[in-house]
Amino acid sequence: MILIGPNHDNEGYPGVLTSELAWSTPFGLVQPDRERIDALIGQGLISVDEPVLSTEHSIAGIMPAIAYYLPGARVVPLIIRGDAGPEDAERLGRALAAELDGDTLLVAAVDFSHDLVSSAAERNNAVTLGALRAGDSATLFTLNNRYLDSPESIAVLMASMASAGAGPFVLTADTNSAALRGDELAPTTSYLVGYYPAATGSARRAP
Repeated sequence: MILIGPNHDNEGYPGVLTSELAWSTPFGLVQPDRERIDALIGQGLISVDEPVLSTEHSIAGIMPAIAYYLPGARVVPLIIRGDAGPEDAERLGRALAAELDGDTLLVAAVDFSHDLVSSAAERNNAVTLGALRAGDSATLFTLNNRYLDSPESIAVLMASMASAGAGPFVLTADTNSAALRGDELAPTTSYLVGYYPAATGSARRAP
């Protein structure tokens, strides 16, 4: 499994950071996929930074679910700084596509619109969803936190799926924290959930 998320505080070295340590969760250890991690390090695409990875919730918050739902899965955890550019995303996305096979899942753990009432969040999600469906990463890089918290992570996902020959993004859920709480006027964090249909003979890959 390859797990991509934002480096929320832009800590550590420039670029994309990873960890080669196992993650302890209430449901057991999640082991790193060291072979794939070392391959990406060897290409100069990622760097190891254990302290930053250990506190980044875009990765740490997902690990218990991986341990519970996918016991035995080995993970390549990647966090991407907000100063990564389109060329960086394209290069990493192509490299990740080369690591995919029928047993490998690629997931981008990204929040979408922030701090808006539900109706405004829905409007902004429509813009982001349009870019997702069109494979338009250039538009993503023009959007701020009111639309999504890591255009870079989604751009990497898009580049990987395009390189792998996957179909267009398919939405399965569009909601936000205010709707889930039943308070339409509360500030929200919103969520888009979906997948990319696999190329013929390949596994499904999803954000």
